[in-house]
Amino acid sequence: MTHTQQPFVCTIESLGFSGEGVCRHEGQVVFVPHALPGEKAEVQIIKRRKNFAFARNIKVLTPSPERVQPMCPHFFGCGGCAAQHMVYELQLRFKQQGIQDNLKRVANIDLPTNPVIGMAMPYHYRNKTTWKVGLVDGTATAGFYAPASHDLVKVDTCLIASIPSNSAKNAVVNWLNEGLLHGELHQDLPIYQFVTRTNQAGELVVILHLTSKNVPRADALIDVLKQAVPVLVCVCAVDDTNKVQALFGKPLLHESLLDVHFQLSPFSFFQVNHEVCEKMYTYALKQAIQSENNTLIDLYSGVGTISLIAARRCQTLIGIERNKQAVTDARQNASNNQITNVVFHAGDAEVILPTLVEQGLKADAVILDPPRKGAHADVLKAIAQAQPKRIVYISCHPASQARDAALLTGMGYEAISCQPFDMFCQTAEVENVMTFIKKK
Repeated sequence: MTHTQQPFVCTIESLGFSGEGVCRHEGQVVFVPHALPGEKAEVQIIKRRKNFAFARNIKVLTPSPERVQPMCPHFFGCGGCAAQHMVYELQLRFKQQGIQDNLKRVANIDLPTNPVIGMAMPYHYRNKTTWKVGLVDGTATAGFYAPASHDLVKVDTCLIASIPSNSAKNAVVNWLNEGLLHGELHQDLPIYQFVTRTNQAGELVVILHLTSKNVPRADALIDVLKQAVPVLVCVCAVDDTNKVQALFGKPLLHESLLDVHFQLSPFSFFQVNHEVCEKMYTYALKQAIQSENNTLIDLYSGVGTISLIAARRCQTLIGIERNKQAVTDARQNASNNQITNVVFHAGDAEVILPTLVEQGLKADAVILDPPRKGAHADVLKAIAQAQPKRIVYISCHPASQARDAALLTGMGYEAISCQPFDMFCQTAEVENVMTFIKKK
C-alpha cells in the first residue's frame, strides 16, 4: 500500500541490513535511505507495509560525525553502492553487527563476530562489472539502475569498477553513439547490457548481451576497445537465444591467486575482489587444514579456486561441483598447475558425498562456498553424515548462512568463529567465514 503523509522529523536509531537508517514513527518501524545513527532528519513516508514503512530522506538536520561526502557524484541516485556516505570504519562496523544480529535472530547463536577485514584503498576493486545500456535523451549511455527500479542512471566513472572496465565502458558507449550519429544504428540498440572482466595484469574480456542475433559494426567496436584498454583479450556476444559467439580473440582469461594460475572462461565464477579474496582464502584454509596430512572436501568447488590452493596445503583434496563445464575447467587448471592430489566430481553434493562416504572416504574437514541462497538442507545432512572434524562455511549472504548454521548446530556441530571480509566495499554486502567443529 502506498501512502504519502506530511513530513516529520525523526532520530535515526540504527542501520538496517541494507544500510538504510531505521527510526520509529507512530509505533511503526520506518526505513530512511542514506541516514545514519544519531542523525535527526526530515523525512516523508512514501510507502507503507503492515509492520513497517519506507520514507524519503528530505534533509539531514544534524549530520553524524561519521557521515562523509560520497566520492561518487552519482551515489544518491545510483543503486550500485549503498554506503559511500559512511566513513569506511562505520561501513565495517555496520557489516560486523549485521552478521552478529543475523546469527542471533535466525540461528540463536550468540557468537562474537570478529572485526571485518577490509582494504586500505576500497575503490576500483571489482574485476567484473555488469553495465546496463539504454537511451537517455536520445543518447546511448551505460550505467546502473536506480534503487528499486529499472530507471537507468548514467555513470561517467564507477569508483568500484576496475579502471580498465571504466575505459571499456566509455568505448562501448562511444561506439553506440557513433552508430546512432551516422545512421548505422537505430533507437532500438543492439545491446541491453554488457559485462567487463579484468585480471591483475589489466587484461580485458567484454561480453555483450544482444537484443537480437547480430552485432552491427562489430569491427568498429573492436577497434575502439583496442584503443581504450591496454590488452583486449576477447569480445564475445550472447544473442537472444543465449547462443555465444566470439567476435574477437580467444574466450579465456588468465588469473593468479595465491600462486595458483587459473584459466577462466568469460562466464566462470571468480570472486570480484582479488585482494580481499586472497586474504579470505588464506584465513579459510588455515581454519580448515590442521595438518598437511589432512583430507579436505571442497563443495561447490567451481573452477577449482579454493581446491587447488588447498591441495598444496593438504594431502588429498576432493572437489564436488554440479556444473560440468566448471569441473572440466577445474581439471584443466589442476593439470596446468601440475597439482595431482586433487579429484573433481561432477554432480550434486547431496548425491556424490554420501556415495563417497559409503566407499570409505574419511574427511578431516569440509569447506563450502555455496551460492547466495545457501546450501540445500540435504547437502548439510550429507556433510554431517561424513562426520568431518571441522566445517568451514563461506557465504556472501549472512541470512542464508545463519539459517544453515542453525541446521548444522542441530546436527552435532558447534560454531566457534565468525570472520567477515569486505569483499564488496562501499555496498551493504559482505562475505563471511564461519568455522564449526564437531561436538564431543
